[in-house]
Order: sequence, then structure tokens, then C-alpha cells
Amino acid sequence: MKELNLRLISSLVLLVIGFIMIISNDFVFLLISQSIYFLCLWEYLRLVKFKTTNYDLDYINPNFLLTRTKINYKNFILIIFLLISNIFFYFDFIFTSFFILGICISFFKKFNKDYLFFFGLLYILIPFYFLIYLRTLPDFHIYITFIIFFSFLVDAFAYFFGKKIGGLKLAPSISPNKTISGFIGGIIMPTVICLFLFNKNNLFYDIILNSLLFSITVQIGDLIESKLKRVCGVKDCSNIIPGHGGLLDRLDGILLFLILISLFQILDYNLFFIS
Repeated sequence: MKELNLRLISSLVLLVIGFIMIISNDFVFLLISQSIYFLCLWEYLRLVKFKTTNYDLDYINPNFLLTRTKINYKNFILIIFLLISNIFFYFDFIFTSFFILGICISFFKKFNKDYLFFFGLLYILIPFYFLIYLRTLPDFHIYITFIIFFSFLVDAFAYFFGKKIGGLKLAPSISPNKTISGFIGGIIMPTVICLFLFNKNNLFYDIILNSLLFSITVQIGDLIESKLKRVCGVKDCSNIIPGHGGLLDRLDGILLFLILISLFQILDYNLFFIS
């Protein structure tokens, strides 16, 4: 229950941060979003460094070692230019933004030939461009609130059902603690809650189908991040969040969910939580 309480607290903190981003001006929004972006990239590049460094893990605890792993100045420069690209995108300098982004990606591929980690970099940076896109929409506050709230429901119920029921493992080679019961609980309960909250103004089957897709997406995002950590041989991305690891550990499902919601919006799909 202690870990569940920590998850609840960290989710509430995310909701508060999301609320501040919603009501803030451009400067505060950029400050918060780019700070989160910076920390996510920093955590990820430390994972990459940890993977490519030879340590005798029979004598050293991986998580203990990760907290003392630093990134070099080249990676700091890479992070800064990725932030600059994101900021240019916010101010509609699209060509300049993607030009800088292309240089950054080429730089990363030059010094790291592992395509799994190249995929990981894209998995982190793409959602922050979509976040800026959503910021331009009149319903931005609804999108962000729903993304954080729904992800919180999936995470909390998946953890609760997994602990209470247990049973067969979902993907033991990727995440040993995740169970099929937790996966199902993380689908059913958020769907039921969405039916209760939104059924007055929407079609019943739309809410069910969308909620199922959203729940699965959030949990797939969790597994993607777990796979990256598994390859690196660590449990958490950092110790920024007491008792819960790093930002990537808390945003794992949100990142992929943010991409999905943004694509649905671009395709002008009728999302049930937008009145």
C-alpha cells in the first residue's frame, strides 16, 4: 500500500503541474514543459550511457551506480539544442525547428548505433512537440486534464488489481511485476469510470471502444519504458521522485497516450471527452 500511496501522490503532483500549465501564460508553460523535457532527456541519456559502459554488475548495484552516472558535455549540448528546437516549434518557426531537430538526430545516431535507443529518443521527444501543438487548441485544458487523469486511473487500477489478485505475468521478460490481472483491471475500471462520467453526452459504444484503446495504449507505453530500463539493467530512471524513480518512470504511459490523442485530434476524430 505504501507504493500505491506514492503513486497516488505523484499522480496528484502531475495533476497540479498540469493545472498550472493550463492556466499559465506562455512563459510559465514553456518553463514547465521545457524543464520536464530537459529532465526526461537527461534521464534517458544517462540510461544510454549506463548501457554502453562496462561494469561488473556482480559487485555493483545497478541502481546505485545509475545515480552516480553523469552525461558528458556533448550530451548536454544535444539536450540544449533539442530544447531550442522545441521552443522554435512553439513560436511557429517550423522549418528552423525541424532543421535543428534533424541535426540533433544525426548527431545522436553518429555516436550511438543502437536503434533501440534511437527509437527511445524519438519516443521521448515526439510527445513534447505534440504537447505544444495541443497548447494551440482552445480545448487544451481538457486534453491535458484528461490525459493525466486517465493515465492515473490506468496506473492505479493496474497496480491495485495486480497486487490484490496476482496470477500470470503479463510480460516477465520486460517487466517481471506486471500481471495479466493488473492489465485487465487497468482496462476495465477506467472504462467504467469514463462511462459513468461521459455517457450523458456520448454514445455508449464509443466510450467503451475508445477507453479500451486508451487503456491499452497507456500500458503499452509503460512496457516500452520498462523494456528500455530492462536492456540497461536498472529498475528506475533516476531518484527525482521519492519512492517512484524518475520522471520517465511516471510519464511512461502518458508519453504514448499523448501521441495517440494528438493524432486523433489532427485526424478530427470525435473524442468522447470533448463536448
